[in-house]
Amino acid sequence: MAALRYGMPSGQVHEGPISIITAYPTEIEAFRAYARSFPQRTILLLDTYDTIEGAYNAVQVAKELEASGHRLVGVRLDSGDYLELSKQVRRILDDADLDAHVRIVVNGAGIDDITKK
Repeated sequence: MAALRYGMPSGQVHEGPISIITAYPTEIEAFRAYARSFPQRTILLLDTYDTIEGAYNAVQVAKELEASGHRLVGVRLDSGDYLELSKQVRRILDDADLDAHVRIVVNGAGIDDITKK
């Protein structure tokens, strides 16, 4: 659904499942490993441990991707109060100058239009 909404070819965007994130000692290590595997089409799952900390980790990985010529496609929320968490995550992304290209998705549905209000 997100691929269709944002004009991305289906199957071209990859998000890290929880099993990959929990296989690493830290979330940031998992994010980095996943981004190395899919540098041009990564969506990071933020709420495996702590959504807000995950957002800051995603910012760090996004900056590392940019330094290597790539961009983080988005971040995903999979649980909790989607509206409130998405607003907090959007602020973190915006403060890091990632507002122009890093999308927030919830179970495959883009919600940036909600958080921009």
